Amino acid sequence: EHGPTQCLIDRLRPLLHQYQATTYLCGHDHNLQHLVDDMNGTHLNYFVVGAANFIDNSHAHEQAVPPNSLKFFWAGSILFG
Repeated sequence: EHGPTQCLIDRLRPLLHQYQATTYLCGHDHNLQHLVDDMNGTHLNYFVVGAANFIDNSHAHEQAVPPNSLKFFWAGSILFG
């Protein structure tokens, strides 16, 4: 499933903040995203880097992320030749 999953929100997010991670990198959602998450005084950057082959311009989970956390979203195509 694409977008935020409850397991990641409930289990991974607290660990990232507990150990003061500054960046989380992941892929698979077939687009590029930069999200920012502030919690208990820690600032965490999430980067989704999954626009290598297939592109998904879906905004289906746009309301599932906190307001103002999405800083960048790209899912266009570039043709060469």
